[in-house]
Amino acid sequence: MKKTLILVLISLMCFALLSSCREGTKGLEYFKEDSGNYVVEAGDAKHFKNIEIPSKYRFKKVVGIADCAFEDCTELETVIIPDTVKYIGEKAFKGCTSLQSVVISDGVEIIDKDAFQGCTSLKSIVIPGSVETIGASAFGGCNQMETLVISDGVKVIEKSAFLNCDSLKNVVIPDSVISIGESAFLECSKLEKVTIGNGVKTIDNYAFSLCVSLNMVVMGDAVTSIGHDVFSNYDESFVLYYVGSADEFSRISVGYGLEDVKVSYNYNHEQ
Repeated sequence: MKKTLILVLISLMCFALLSSCREGTKGLEYFKEDSGNYVVEAGDAKHFKNIEIPSKYRFKKVVGIADCAFEDCTELETVIIPDTVKYIGEKAFKGCTSLQSVVISDGVEIIDKDAFQGCTSLKSIVIPGSVETIGASAFGGCNQMETLVISDGVKVIEKSAFLNCDSLKNVVIPDSVISIGESAFLECSKLEKVTIGNGVKTIDNYAFSLCVSLNMVVMGDAVTSIGHDVFSNYDESFVLYYVGSADEFSRISVGYGLEDVKVSYNYNHEQ
């Protein structure tokens, strides 16, 4: 009898703990990885307005958001992603047209391609320094995004990552970034100023092309390659301010389309 009572009590305690681990996650669906940890997707929560991804499920970490997990969840407005999550999958939040606020905790390492593409209500995003790669078209078409913070630690901005982010006015790319992909900021029509950090080595074709309001780019002296038409159809007052000397600039491999750009050398950030 006593043993039976103890077993019942243990079972109730385990159930209570399990329930507390799952609190606030009703409707979400989880899939176990080979590691024993979990990946999450919308499941029955497709019509939720606010979602907080839990850090644990059944006492194991939630480490990923699955490909297409919340794609076209058009009623979703806010998302909080915990620091246990290592990757946000391909098209994870694509087409979430009501999504206004996303908190990406420091811990996420990969934002995969098309992850937030077409989130047309998203006004700001802070990408933490734990993120190594911002995938292709990850934020493409987020045309209401006014504020973009790329934290020091990010290494790669892939192709079309911020294509058609029409409301951006100022972009600072930190020293940790080593490459800016093709068309990364193509057709950001209100973009006026870009600061390219001292770690960037390659700027691929059309990276800032058709940014018709662009009038100032500050570029670090680590750049070794600038692709075709990186800057085109810019504002008539446009100047490229280069941190290094004219001699250093002459050693950069430059594609076509830069021959008419006005370049100012030996730029000091305190100017």
